Amino acid sequence: MEKIRTVGSTLRNHWKKSVFLTVAGGYGGNWYWKKLQDNDFMRQCCREALTYGATPIGVHQQNYHVTVVLNPAASGGKTRKLFEQYSAPLLHLAGFKVSIQKTEGREEAKELLKIMENCDAVLIAGGDGILMEAVTGVMKREDKENFTFKTPLGIIPLGTKNSLANRLFPGTDQVRQLAESTMAVIKQIKRPVSVIEVENLSTDEFMRGKKLFGTNSLEMGAWREADARKDNYWFFAGLKHRMTYVFSYLTGHKEVTWDWPISVSTLKTEKLTRQPDAQPPSPPTPQRRGGFVGFFSSSAKMAPKSEAVQKTEEIIESWQDSVSMEAGQVQVDMGANGDELNMKIFPNKSTFSGFVSEGWSRLNKDSTSSVLPEILTSTQLKLDTFSSPENPRLMIVDGEEVELTGPIKISVLPNVLTLFCGGADTAVVDTSTQPPSPPQSPRWSTPSVTSQYLSGTNFKTRI
Repeated sequence: MEKIRTVGSTLRNHWKKSVFLTVAGGYGGNWYWKKLQDNDFMRQCCREALTYGATPIGVHQQNYHVTVVLNPAASGGKTRKLFEQYSAPLLHLAGFKVSIQKTEGREEAKELLKIMENCDAVLIAGGDGILMEAVTGVMKREDKENFTFKTPLGIIPLGTKNSLANRLFPGTDQVRQLAESTMAVIKQIKRPVSVIEVENLSTDEFMRGKKLFGTNSLEMGAWREADARKDNYWFFAGLKHRMTYVFSYLTGHKEVTWDWPISVSTLKTEKLTRQPDAQPPSPPTPQRRGGFVGFFSSSAKMAPKSEAVQKTEEIIESWQDSVSMEAGQVQVDMGANGDELNMKIFPNKSTFSGFVSEGWSRLNKDSTSSVLPEILTSTQLKLDTFSSPENPRLMIVDGEEVELTGPIKISVLPNVLTLFCGGADTAVVDTSTQPPSPPQSPRWSTPSVTSQYLSGTNFKTRI
């Protein structure tokens, strides 16, 4: 009993140290327990990957070759370490040949994907920015149809948001996402993915016709600019993502654009069914009697000639009259089926509670919105924000900041890419319209060589 009193007295007299040691012990215990769970999960994945690597192959078959386009600046500079710790061991155990290409600046991933040859799959290790560059590079290839059919893309989520990776591999645990995205490549689990095309319609000859591509969304306006200011409130630590919406409304009016003058046109598609033009009736066709007598008979029974009437379908597209308004936020997402675009136009006048609650719901990935937007649905949209090369505006495409220098046309390209995905998100890849591929093992393909890339230039993306 005396020892218990001594311990209690010591804890009371040194309560600061006691609290510190308790918190540190709890944090250390949670970290160690999480480490044990990660190691056990990786052990299971390694055993499964080894079953693929242990399968014998023919003498003339070559290892399945994957080229990893790695952004070393993602994850605070830990991309290479995380890839080698969680993804690379699985690929090597499966018997894959792995080539790594590190990017050193903007546009390098785009230039690399433009000239990529002789590999069986391309893995993008990084965040949303390098993924957008890679998709843009693929879509600007002259042989993009053949390339996307033979060379699927994979995502190794090592960025901050990882928007598309969170759709393909749901979950918040980074280690499990890395392992599952790598195992999807090993298991060859794929699905078609639609792409958003953004084309510049500026009158400037240099900028007109310039295109970039994304896989998630496009947004511009007050909530986007408030989110971009979150690093100003670093002293709130984990709460800075929430406090940025509070202070952006109260004190950041000069840095946040609340009124976006926009003009929007939508493409209307109609399917018309036409009847063929009326034709004069055809003369009756003689119908003779059967047998030998009918062959020599001069009399014949006349039967009318029947003709099948075929209807023709015609698709007519027309641009609707543009609608001008003041908006607080413009956001364009793909529909659930990936064959249409949904444009959400949020009002420019919002209360403090409405602005903050909408910002927090975006952080919580809550689909319900406290601020009701106007929604336009179409396969193509024309958007004019009255920007120019002299007075550009900023928008976000797949998490990457882009300068907007004129009106743009936004289109959806359904199912033009093939991406590796999680097992629960598997979709059958339609190959009915694709050229037949040569017979091969599920794991091995044709001989390959290490890819080379062109040096990019360091400049801000503009459209």
